[in-house]
Amino acid sequence: FSGEKNHVCDICGKKYFTRYKLNGHIKILHLKERKFVCRFCDKSLSSKHALRTHERQHTNESPYKCEICAEGFRQNVSLRWHRKSKHNCTEEKTAECKICGKKFVNMFAVKSHMRMHDP
Repeated sequence: FSGEKNHVCDICGKKYFTRYKLNGHIKILHLKERKFVCRFCDKSLSSKHALRTHERQHTNESPYKCEICAEGFRQNVSLRWHRKSKHNCTEEKTAECKICGKKFVNMFAVKSHMRMHDP
């Protein structure tokens, strides 16, 4: 990966970092391949994951919950940014469940997890 957009669309001249992204652009924009279409706004997306993430804008679904303040987010990357900026949490998982050994970023998360062991 050179950090330069060396993959150029022959049709419109748009540039991409990877051939994969260029191919997706060509399929959706120029070949009108509409494999993953939003059921709310008819937008075409390049993958099932991208479609699922996009549709959350319409449904307000926020499956990624902050274990500290319970705020919800559409994407995991947004949750990670929130935890770092609002709660000064790092991604280092040092708190451990005494039952199964799974590690978490803090004891609050461990306590929430512990409910799974004792329903």
